[in-house]
Amino acid sequence: METAGETSYLITRVWARNFRSLGKVEMELAPLTVLVGPNASGKSNVVDVLRFMADALRNGLTGC
Repeated sequence: METAGETSYLITRVWARNFRSLGKVEMELAPLTVLVGPNASGKSNVVDVLRFMADALRNGLTGC
């Protein structure tokens, strides 16, 4: 739920290269996307990419 003055974003596509254990990843995202895979396959790293993108949208990029 949005509060006054808050903007909501929907990330629909993710592209990352050489982030932690991920060599190259391209994903189309739906409003509900489930990541399934064996242990140590990079699921948490994909979530970390999404978290980084969300933080960048919310706070901007500094020091880059």
